[in-house]
Amino acid sequence: MLCESVALLPLLCLLLSPEEGLGAPVGGPGAEALGWTEVVRHRHLFAARSGLYLTISSKGRVRGSEGQSPDSLLEMTPVSSGCVALRGVTSELFLCLQQDATVYTSVWFSPECVFVEQLQEDGYSVYSSLRHGTLLTLTRPRDRGAPPHARFLPRVSSVEARPWLLPSDTPHPLPSDTPRPLRSDTPPVELDLLDAFKNLSPIIHSPSFHQR
Repeated sequence: MLCESVALLPLLCLLLSPEEGLGAPVGGPGAEALGWTEVVRHRHLFAARSGLYLTISSKGRVRGSEGQSPDSLLEMTPVSSGCVALRGVTSELFLCLQQDATVYTSVWFSPECVFVEQLQEDGYSVYSSLRHGTLLTLTRPRDRGAPPHARFLPRVSSVEARPWLLPSDTPHPLPSDTPRPLRSDTPPVELDLLDAFKNLSPIIHSPSFHQR
């Protein structure tokens, strides 16, 4: 069902009324898996005022964490010019915003899941609901008027979206379809170091390797 929801996103973007401000996707390569035409960014949103990262748990709870984690890794996908959809990589849930600035998550994409991304002069970004105009914050709705609470810094990920990369004392059960890490009693695999270097060499010389 989730795959069907994601596959219908481009059609929904085209069918939304003009007053909701959402038009056809921006032209360009990339994001074929989602049906959009821009490159998907994977970032962690760091809140300037609170010093916390926005996280979406597997149960759909939106909170803040002091460090990056698989739950704070987000897919930032362009929907139209200047507008993005935010979805948790681990939870596969969309981040949405109601008219009263209440944050919630949903398996299904809707107009409340579209945010206007505005880059500030200091490098931080502000995300506001395209439908309601309310600001995305990590504070309670009554505090949403304070601009510092709505400033986020999209940071490059230093972790992977794998549960076993979390600290050992953090409970995080593996999904049934998630590959398990190798056990300690697994026999070692013999590697040909020369062949391994040949495979690694093109990656090191790739421009994208040095941009990480």
